[in-house]
Amino acid sequence: MWSMNPLVMRNILFTFFVIANSSLNAQVVYDEWERQETTDEFDDPTGEFVDRIFLHGKFSNSATVGSELTAKVVLWSSGSVSIDLYEYDRSPATLCSGCFGKITVKLPDGSVQSISAYAPSAGGLFFAEKKGKESEILTLINQTAGDLKFSIDEGYFSTYGRSRYSFSLPGRGKVSE
Repeated sequence: MWSMNPLVMRNILFTFFVIANSSLNAQVVYDEWERQETTDEFDDPTGEFVDRIFLHGKFSNSATVGSELTAKVVLWSSGSVSIDLYEYDRSPATLCSGCFGKITVKLPDGSVQSISAYAPSAGGLFFAEKKGKESEILTLINQTAGDLKFSIDEGYFSTYGRSRYSFSLPGRGKVSE
């Protein structure tokens, strides 16, 4: 599993939730990476910056098919990645109450990778760095030229839910000439 200092994990998750709860209240720009300074519990700047992007996607469950989804992807300076999912572009999705699962990512060449994720009880997904190296998902994002297609099936995290979420994320890798 992941080896991370519990204090570092607590601080990252706390900051993650501060950003998660305030992000959709501000003017949202979709499909463009932006750099944002994080704030602490007093809304004071921390001096740490993250890169983030908001994306349109779709979700389906027993009550709806193909409904609007907003996905927010945050790249942390620690090498970790968080993904928040907002059903109907406003309601945070919770996959389970603090459990591990997997997501699948389709690369531009058509290959599919399965990646482990942690779903905190407050919602979203968290991909931690491993042994001081950036998370597997961050490596994919930074090295892939072209779109990464994400598929998140709630069934991989919980036996109760059956929601499915999908969105495309532009990789940050350079296109070879």
